Order: sequence, then structure tokens, then C-alpha cells
Amino acid sequence: MVPKYLNSFTSKDLDIKIASDQLPMKHINEIVLRAHQRANLIICCFTSGEFKLVVKGLIVYVRSILEYNSIIWSPCLKKDIDIIEKVQRQFTMRLHGMKNLTYGNQIAHLGIPSLELHRRHLDLMYCYKSFLA
Repeated sequence: MVPKYLNSFTSKDLDIKIASDQLPMKHINEIVLRAHQRANLIICCFTSGEFKLVVKGLIVYVRSILEYNSIIWSPCLKKDIDIIEKVQRQFTMRLHGMKNLTYGNQIAHLGIPSLELHRRHLDLMYCYKSFLA
């Protein structure tokens, strides 16, 4: 029998929170909250209709939060993947002229990949580099 206080134990290393059950749910919730806050600030600050500038803000200030050390905590549950993807989905939905498009068409029009696809790409690059080393 595991004591009750050990069930809720979380450890933080390299700014990643991992619970005792080895699921990164707490970490994902924390980074999604920070990413939503930054995405809202970008939308409020950049009032021009220039998509390139706003997308650069998304990539630099929001995706960097969502992808930091993603090789270690990469989500495996569909609900976690959807929570992370929702940040970019809501961001693109708020851009001028994007409401009537589907999410796939929005990111294709902006020229950015989905966050899940980008995480997989980063995972593959890490595997390739680790095998070459």
C-alpha cells in the first residue's frame, strides 16, 4: 500500500513537472496556461493585419513554451495533445479572416505546421542525432 502523500508527489527538473505516476499532465496544464496568456498578449498588441508578424510572435513567444524539452514530456494521451493544440487553434481562429476556415486550412494558409506534427518532427530529429553520435 502506497502512502497517500506519495500519490500526489511531483518533481521538477529542467523546468518540467513530472508527477509520481509519470504522466506530464500537471506540466502540460501549466505550460498551456502560460501559452494562452502570451497568445492573448500577442493578439492584443499586434493590431495590424500582417499575418507574418503575428505568426512570428506565435512561433517565438508561444510555441517555444509549448515545445521546450518536449522530447522528455511529449504527450501520449489524446486529451493532452488536444489541450496543447487548442492554444494554436484558438490563436489562429482570432486572426482576421480565419474564422470561416477549418483549423487545417488556417495553418496551411499561415504556413505553419500543427504543434503535434512539429513535436514529432523534433522527436525524429533527436533520434537521428542520437544515432549518429
